[in-house]
Amino acid sequence: MKKSIEGVELESLEVSGLGLATKGLAVVHPLFGSGKIVAFFALPNGMKTIGVEFESCGYKALVPEYAKLTLQGPAGA
Repeated sequence: MKKSIEGVELESLEVSGLGLATKGLAVVHPLFGSGKIVAFFALPNGMKTIGVEFESCGYKALVPEYAKLTLQGPAGA
């Protein structure tokens, strides 16, 4: 379930390891597994977050600098 985050929703975000990330991008996290980016937020304190809907555990809001996201390869790769 997506929780409410107070901040400004962004359309894209430059993320280390991904480049310019956009909504719908398929990613992999070392602990949470495969997921898709569903949102980006700029918070009032200047911090930015990435909202990812993971197949195994649902929605997580992650800090881009620490998220360790990588691009998901093609199916069967």
